[in-house]
Amino acid sequence: MKALWRVSPFDTKRISIYNENNQDESGYLLSKTDENKLFNLLLSNKQEDLQQLLKTIITANMNSAMTDMSSRQLYMHLYLIGTQALKQLDKTMDESIFKNYSEFVMSISTHSIGDMADFIVSFYDSVLEACTPSQPVFNFKLFKQYIDEYYYEDISLDMLADKYNTSPKYMSKLLKKELGMTFQKYLQELRIAKAKEMLQHTTKPIQKILEEIGFNNRNSFIRTFRNLEGISPTEYRIQRQVRKE
Repeated sequence: MKALWRVSPFDTKRISIYNENNQDESGYLLSKTDENKLFNLLLSNKQEDLQQLLKTIITANMNSAMTDMSSRQLYMHLYLIGTQALKQLDKTMDESIFKNYSEFVMSISTHSIGDMADFIVSFYDSVLEACTPSQPVFNFKLFKQYIDEYYYEDISLDMLADKYNTSPKYMSKLLKKELGMTFQKYLQELRIAKAKEMLQHTTKPIQKILEEIGFNNRNSFIRTFRNLEGISPTEYRIQRQVRKE
């Protein structure tokens, strides 16, 4: 990609339409403000905002009376904004993908306006993908081991995501895939399983048990227990004691 910037016939020093002084003579609608917005949205990886602005720009130009030449100049300008964003972030696309885009640009005069619109939308999506930070390799077994060991602490997806240097959204998706349930449901079932063990094998008061397994509210504990077991903690303890006898 860097080689293309060095040798491309579309370099900013060689195309007058990209010269800021000629902005009003370009023949297409792209303000300096919108150009800066596009560039910053690409750098910030804000896909929805970028797509909306790009759609607005393309629609406005298609509804105007600009010539085919002006249309091609517009899409060349938009293409250059994307390549500049990649350069700014020191990112590159997959070589084969970038080659396809480069070949399209080199033959842009042979394509229809619709093809060019589709091209620039696809190109910007690829720029965003290339600029998206990759997710770190996540050791699910270590993460599950941590939950199983520290279930009694005040843990949350946000806290754990920060601890394991990932995002809550990514972690939630991974947990649901690996466990077949949400993080919150897994944590509740684990805590209630520990409560059942203590109810059956110890004489600890219910208040002490709920505190030891991570609940800080008696009503919340009883409600969760009843939702999972169908009976209250007290009824569960009595039931198990009768069986022992």
